[in-house]
This record gives sequence, structure tokens and C-alpha cells, in this order.
Amino acid sequence: MANNDIAHPHDRFFKSVMSDPKTTKEFFEQHLPANIRSSINLDTINYKNESYIDNELRLQLVDVVYSAEFDGKAGYLYLLVEHQSSPHELMPLRILKYMVAIMEDHIKKTGTNILPIVYPMILYSGWKNYNYSTDLFDLFGENKELAQDIFWRPYQLIDLSKISDDKLANTIWFGTAAYVMKHVFEKDLKAYIKNVVELLKPIDKLGGVDYICKVLSYVVEVTEIEREVFVDTIKAGLATISEDKLMTLAEQWKQEGRQEGEQSGLQKGMEKGMEKGKAEALKSVAMKLFGQGMTITQIASLTGLSVREIEQLKSSSTH
Repeated sequence: MANNDIAHPHDRFFKSVMSDPKTTKEFFEQHLPANIRSSINLDTINYKNESYIDNELRLQLVDVVYSAEFDGKAGYLYLLVEHQSSPHELMPLRILKYMVAIMEDHIKKTGTNILPIVYPMILYSGWKNYNYSTDLFDLFGENKELAQDIFWRPYQLIDLSKISDDKLANTIWFGTAAYVMKHVFEKDLKAYIKNVVELLKPIDKLGGVDYICKVLSYVVEVTEIEREVFVDTIKAGLATISEDKLMTLAEQWKQEGRQEGEQSGLQKGMEKGMEKGKAEALKSVAMKLFGQGMTITQIASLTGLSVREIEQLKSSSTH
């Protein structure tokens, strides 16, 4: 028996029983914590024929998604079944990944920017004791407390528009870069370049020629300042930067940007091609399963394709 066939009975059986409303309601009535159960109208729980498990993990895991209303708002219950012989230590990280994927799908499908509640649960059917922690923060080891202090708090925002230029000038290296980014779209580019040169003078004295060239190349690339004004201003303020070196490095900077863009485009193209090939392979498998008399629900469970995709595939094959 092929390895993929081993996973199919687990997947088919669990999804078939847990898609039954009576089984679903009974399970959640018994296993949801009191505070979660009290916020959910159990009659709003609906089975969703979707999966977020990578194909290579289907031998070990099965997942079931339910939509539900949390205090009248859209949300999801996510049940992951771990049927391998022993538990997985990094399961909390996987759960986090799947929860984020559900949220992203919700945003995409509903067009809203309000995140849904996703409540995760794991059903373990292995024969070894489940000794690993279900707490994501335990995976950070000795940095657990620091992770807890960072992870779920609002991210730090450094808004350059709220920081005065005088304060930026207190730091030579980052302060200069911050000023350059903050004012790069100023209308008076001549005054802007003069201010940039003044900030670069201390760096010039410290021998930071490469840093200066990066800053000036960025200005050349982003702004529309006249070449003559740009060159004259630089030559008057920075003795170590010759015109030839300045313009050569500026061109090199732009060339690096073009190469990075081309590489990024090539990578995206390859990834898109791989995804397309994977999708076509799944559709081919689905068609073969049709020929074997399987139902749409069974095919969806085996391939990971949605019921809608399979219905469209079946419809197109009959025309």
C-alpha cells in the first residue's frame, strides 16, 4: 500500500463523522471551554470543506474547519487531528501558521479588514503520551518571558514625520539616512540636497565614502533633481567625492536595483509555474477519481480541492 493511501482512511473517516451536525454539536458542547462555549451560538457552527495542511503532512495530520459566530461576529473553530504515533514538538507553531492562513482567507473572501476569532483545538490519537507543551511561548526556551512581552503587543511604530530634524541630527549614521528618507519627496530639491550634504560632512571626515555614495545614489534614483545642480552641490560640500566617482556609483546603484528586480520577477515566475503545475496535477487526480465512482466530497477530502473547484471541473469535462 502506498504511503498516501495510509492517510486516506484517517482523513475520510474523521471528516465524514465530523461533518455531521449531530456529532459536531456534541463534540463542541463537551470539549469547548466554558468561556468560549458561552460566546458561541452552537447552532451557527457550520462545517467548511477546507484544509490548511501541506500535502507532505497529510500522513500525520487531518484538519477540519468550522465557521461560527462569536458573540454575533464571524469566527472559526479549527480542529486539527494528530494521528501519527507520537506528538510533534513544534505543533504550536504549526497551529499559529494555520490560524493566520484562516484569517487571511477570511479577509480575501469577505473583503473586510476585521479579523475573525479563530479558536484552535488538537485531537490526538497517537499511542505515545502527549508530553509536549501546547503553549507557543514554551518554544522560545529561556526567552519565553521576553517573547510574551513582545509577541501579542502592538508593534513599535517609528514615525519619521513625528521626529524633528534636530533630533535626527543627534545621530550621525542613522539620523542621516532617516532625514534622507523623510524629505526625499520635498519640492525644493536644491535646498534638500544642501541639507543632505551638511549631514554627510561628518561622515565624510570619518571616511564613510561608501555610505555617502549609497545615500547620494538613492537621491539620484528617487528624485528628479537636475544633474548640474546635484553635482555642483556635492562638489562644493564634499571634497572626497569626485564627479566621475559619484555618477559611476549612482549608475551602479541603479543597476543593482534593476538586477534585484529581475531576480525577484524570475523567482515569482518560477513559484507561479510550480503552483500551476501542482494544481493541474490535482485536477488530473480528481478526474481519475470521478472515473472510479467517488463522490465530490470524497474527492475534495483526498485532493484538498474545494467542492466548488471539483464541481466546475466535472461540469467542464461533460461539455
